[in-house]
Amino acid sequence: MSRKIKKTKENVFHVGFEVGLLLKGIDGLLEIIGGVCLLFLNPDRLNWLTRLLTQHELSEDPRDMVANLLVTLSGRFSIGGEENGGFIR
Repeated sequence: MSRKIKKTKENVFHVGFEVGLLLKGIDGLLEIIGGVCLLFLNPDRLNWLTRLLTQHELSEDPRDMVANLLVTLSGRFSIGGEENGGFIR
């Protein structure tokens, strides 16, 4: 392999590594934000917020899988789940 091709291949791997590292950092930040939000949302507020955010979509398509899943999951949210979601991942 020529030196130029080898350098290009190494650069591609290095850029891929940096992009993966950046995405992992963004994912970690979003998990922290989600955990902090769970600490301050009680089940009633979460249910209200979920219905508010999915109301328009469900009025257009009552069988929307994602919106219905969010509403169902927010209805199952409990105080114990709030503490677990905020502290344990």
